[in-house]
Amino acid sequence: MPVTPPDSYKQASDVEREPEHVPPHFRARRTVAPAILSAFHLACDMRDVAIARQLLGTLESKMNEEAGSDASDAARVLNSLVAGHERLWTLRAGML
Repeated sequence: MPVTPPDSYKQASDVEREPEHVPPHFRARRTVAPAILSAFHLACDMRDVAIARQLLGTLESKMNEEAGSDASDAARVLNSLVAGHERLWTLRAGML
């Protein structure tokens, strides 16, 4: 008797389709930088300075890797990176 996998397993034909449970704003991203920035802001909202600092460092590293790939996207993320440093500084200053 053949064993059939549960419906939750991905079939070979499902590999190229995006999961339906992923919000549309995550599907449209061309780079990972906006997702890291979003996670950074969530960490700031939760007042988790250590995680926010690590995410901001990760974002900087990713920006260095992707430099020159898309100038308009890079400029937008760079502005967000500067704002992120300001937000982290304000968050840390408020905790002293």
